[in-house]
Amino acid sequence: MDQRDLPRARPRPDHARYVDRTVVQRVRRARGSVAPRRSPPVDRRSIVTDYELLDSGHQAKLERFGEWILHRPSPQAFWAPRLGQEDWARAHARYERSSQGGGQWVEPLRAPESWQCQIGPLSLELRRTGFGHVGVFAEQIRFWEWITAAAAKFARQRGRAARVLNLFAYTGGSSLAAAMGGAEVTHLDASRGVVKWASENADRNDLGTGSIRWIVDDALKFLRREERRGSHYDAIILDPPSFGRGPRGEVWKLEEGAAELLDAVVALLQEPAAYLLLSAHTPGLGPIALANLLHSSLGPRLQGLEIERGEMFVAAGEGRLDLPAGTWARAFDSELCA
Repeated sequence: MDQRDLPRARPRPDHARYVDRTVVQRVRRARGSVAPRRSPPVDRRSIVTDYELLDSGHQAKLERFGEWILHRPSPQAFWAPRLGQEDWARAHARYERSSQGGGQWVEPLRAPESWQCQIGPLSLELRRTGFGHVGVFAEQIRFWEWITAAAAKFARQRGRAARVLNLFAYTGGSSLAAAMGGAEVTHLDASRGVVKWASENADRNDLGTGSIRWIVDDALKFLRREERRGSHYDAIILDPPSFGRGPRGEVWKLEEGAAELLDAVVALLQEPAAYLLLSAHTPGLGPIALANLLHSSLGPRLQGLEIERGEMFVAAGEGRLDLPAGTWARAFDSELCA
């Protein structure tokens, strides 16, 4: 039901390793009205050490990941960019989508195929994949602090490690965040390639020795098996795809399968639960829809839990425009998750 098997990219040591600071400095000197503020899911002061959204517009985004500036599609950015064409042209790599589906990185390519990047508290390996992804979704970064703090507070208050399940877990940012707080984590994704990538990220952060269980499986099948085993989790994180195919090639769409998926998730929640965090990138599924989904799925289990909802976005900083990137909703115990 989940996504892609992303091949491991090989580094290209022949690339010149430099950053064109002209773009970065020009962004920081940009004049104009300050972008409207929205309430983020966690404290906006969170440190995102080596990532920066430089600009967005004309259905594209210009980002800095450590040394490298990337130009990638962003369908939500239908406004005009603030920087000029000459600044966008300085990107070290650009990804173009094809009208036939898919896409490719186009010449000139001055960024390597893989590199290390410090993002928040985590050292991650990023890669230029054939899907235009690089191994981290910047809109998720601001959840990590909250996830780590919740795991640490759970251990202090309940005297044991929280059991956290991360579904559709990709390259492991949220899994590593939970493990940093002392949680026992089950990381699940249907792609063997990204699970391997995530486990390598865990090793890179000294989190690969027993605190995380790595599972390659279909999410719904795994949930059903865990229910039969009588397994329970104190917290569950999920970021399901908009569209996928099951193990027999059956088509799965989030708006059609979300209720069944959430019912299976809720069946594994320990009572009292710490939290259930749901995010989505499906057009038409707004924050209210996700919150309503949690309400209907949790039912009587909502007792003692609060629900929050909001829009996911990539924060761009003073004088620049934030970039919308999906929606989120969460049910949580406010005693554990401030």
